[in-house]
Amino acid sequence: MKNNQIILFGNGKIADVLLYYLQHHSEYEVVAITVDREFMYDSNSWNNLPLIPFDQIQDEFPCQDYKMFIALGYQDLNRLRESKFIEAKKKGYELISYIHPDAGLPLDCKFGENCFVMQNTLIHPKVTLGDNVFVWCGAMIGHHSKIGDHCWLTSGCNISGVVTMGK
Repeated sequence: MKNNQIILFGNGKIADVLLYYLQHHSEYEVVAITVDREFMYDSNSWNNLPLIPFDQIQDEFPCQDYKMFIALGYQDLNRLRESKFIEAKKKGYELISYIHPDAGLPLDCKFGENCFVMQNTLIHPKVTLGDNVFVWCGAMIGHHSKIGDHCWLTSGCNISGVVTMGK
């Protein structure tokens, strides 16, 4: 990989989880955090990383040099994460996906941008995950299933085989 430096969008609990995995179980180096200005809480750093307003992120960390991951939860039925995904793409950022090394994804599993798959998931062959899909540990996705964009599959959920979930 040519550039493994990324910016993490978010400063809440989900971002905390992603930061841990990215720092301890990935090839990526998180170099900055970005959030909307109103969520900066009068601070210029978060978890010992620079905290930059999203409306200024391109000035300090241009999209041609850095990638991004949107680390937000399922607020408003995933619409918040979806809107930030779209905004980051409009700014020109490539969005990485993070698949835990112990997730055990089949070789033929396809996934889009900004996906997060934790360890201890059970994903069968011939599964497709759209963009911005989060699969929490303990989730099971059956063979030949297609999960649409901007979905969140929580711990313990089971999706039978040959299922199509929309956005």
